[in-house]
Amino acid sequence: MDRDYETLGISPDASIEEVRRQYRRLLKEHHPDHGGSRERFLRIKRAYEEITGESPPPTRRSALRSSFPATSADPTFVRDDADPVRTRLSVDGEYLSLSLVSMRQSLELSTIVSSPAVAPDVERPVAFFEATNNSDDALSWAAWTETTFVGTDGFMYQGSSILREQAGQFPGHWWPRKATLEPGRTLRAVVVAADLPAGVDVDRIVYTQRGPAVDGSERATERYLFAVSEADDSIPFAPDAAGGPR
Repeated sequence: MDRDYETLGISPDASIEEVRRQYRRLLKEHHPDHGGSRERFLRIKRAYEEITGESPPPTRRSALRSSFPATSADPTFVRDDADPVRTRLSVDGEYLSLSLVSMRQSLELSTIVSSPAVAPDVERPVAFFEATNNSDDALSWAAWTETTFVGTDGFMYQGSSILREQAGQFPGHWWPRKATLEPGRTLRAVVVAADLPAGVDVDRIVYTQRGPAVDGSERATERYLFAVSEADDSIPFAPDAAGGPR
């Protein structure tokens, strides 16, 4: 156990919060995406787990997700400010910088992804987001479970998991599933709405971001609201690049 404290560079009498702070600092310093050693990164992760008995907040189930291509393990990336996808429908919060890149009221899903699991005649509202983690903690992008589509009928409709099995089939880092957003990293998300009643359009979209758990207390939340009438309605990538029909 003393070796674990030595690995993190802290005293054995350090508090759990001090351990967490030091882990986050070392994560930024030794992460492979920033030129760090993979072996060193894994030693730091194991030491954190041994001391705290919990999975490190920044990596959860995958220690080195960000060292793999977006189509395999990690859909996140470091955004190039010279080529942004951000639009005027952007909200900068404590947790996220979130942009509603575009929103289609009705989109045939087979035009953006080719899969026998998606019937050719299935049409749904689809939102395209770009989210960047502004915080010092890993955040869970909850995709459809935390996205609410407010209809013109005043009712709220949740997102759908209909495209979750098609992860990795979209170009340009676009991703339809849940994901872990480490500090400073960006995700481009495809979120499909549940089937709305005939004659009902989406009026607003609300995404709720939950903060990291702190000592078992209730997590803080931050909500991002977008008026769909102001959104672009284009598809932000070429559908044929995803392997789907055009």
